[in-house]
This record gives sequence, structure tokens and C-alpha cells, in this order.
Amino acid sequence: MDNSVEPRRQVYFRLSSHLSQLSNEQLTRLLKNATSASEPNTALELGSDRVFAKRVPVTDLEHNNMLSTANYYRLPNYFNFTGGGGGLGVFREIVTYIKTTNWVLAGAIGCFPLLYHWRILPRSSAVKPLDEDDHREFVRRWNSNKRIDRFLRDKASAQYEELLSEVVDREVGQPRLGRQKGRERILRVTKSHPQPRSRGEEDTLVE
Repeated sequence: MDNSVEPRRQVYFRLSSHLSQLSNEQLTRLLKNATSASEPNTALELGSDRVFAKRVPVTDLEHNNMLSTANYYRLPNYFNFTGGGGGLGVFREIVTYIKTTNWVLAGAIGCFPLLYHWRILPRSSAVKPLDEDDHREFVRRWNSNKRIDRFLRDKASAQYEELLSEVVDREVGQPRLGRQKGRERILRVTKSHPQPRSRGEEDTLVE
């Protein structure tokens, strides 16, 4: 194992243990006290640590098929994050993070952020009415696809949300970054979910 991964592993197990022991009520309270509590992306203060937290609505259909990566809405493959779409299902994102986190912890690759914790919670913010004009225009840009329309409407009225607690705003042993600078770096990494290339050592270490 690459020794440079060890400090990240130590932080991972400490923060993962801390977050997993919090009740839903305690975690919800942390979210409400966050500096940008009304935003889907925020930072949780855990003592001297700051953890990037991301909230994603979970539709009833997804909630009833917990951890399934099936494309229940039959969304087109081009409707993914990297293409400007809304993704192909909330649990595909979770499974991706679990896989990449395990790769890092095993020392197979070091460029991915670590997923410290994930949980499904009752939605922490009030459900807002869908802006019909914006919604229709967005769907129109996706060929007026009825499946995309249904998916987005279900997300807008979702009663649950996925919480992903991903990465601190600085690497272990590095100077603390400014809040915004660190967050921008984190968002650039976590939006794309790149996969390891099929070459060299990664082929032998990653399943």
C-alpha cells in the first residue's frame, strides 16, 4: 500500500465513525446550523474538521428501491451530470462513491475524494413549487423527453434526500484553504466521477 494514503485513511475512519454515530436528529441539526444551510452543497463543522456535505432529493420510486442502480425512469444515457443533465438515479452516485472510496482505502488509487458517510434523511428543507416556465424550458432542451419531465417533477416534490459527506476542504498535512477556494476544488473533483484508466498498476489492483 502507498504510505501516502495512510493519513487519509486515519482521517477517514475517525470522521466516518463520528458521522455514523450521529442520530438523524443530530445530523439534521448540523445541516440546519451550517453556514449555507439553504443550499444543496454545504460544509459541516465537526470540531476542528470541516466536511463537505451534499444533499440530493430522493424520489419515492428511488426510495422504494433502496440502493438499486436500475434506471427505473428509463432516462436516456446522455442525461448525465457531465452532459449537464440530472443524473440517472441517486443510488448510482452512492455506489460510485463507495467503489472509489474503497479503491483509495486499499491504496489502489489516490486521486478520488473519500465518502465518509451517506444516509437517507427526511427532506430538511420545505418542498418548493416547481417553476413551470423554467422546468418546461429545461425539458424542451432535452428533446421534450417525457421521462425526464417525470423524473424532475418527482425530484422536485421528493420527501427524502440523500446526504453525502465527502471530503474536507484541505488535504491532510496541508495548510488550510480558504472556504471558497477549497469548496471550488472539491466541486471540480466530485462532479465528474472519473473512472480509473485501464492501464498499468490500476488494472491489477482495482476489480
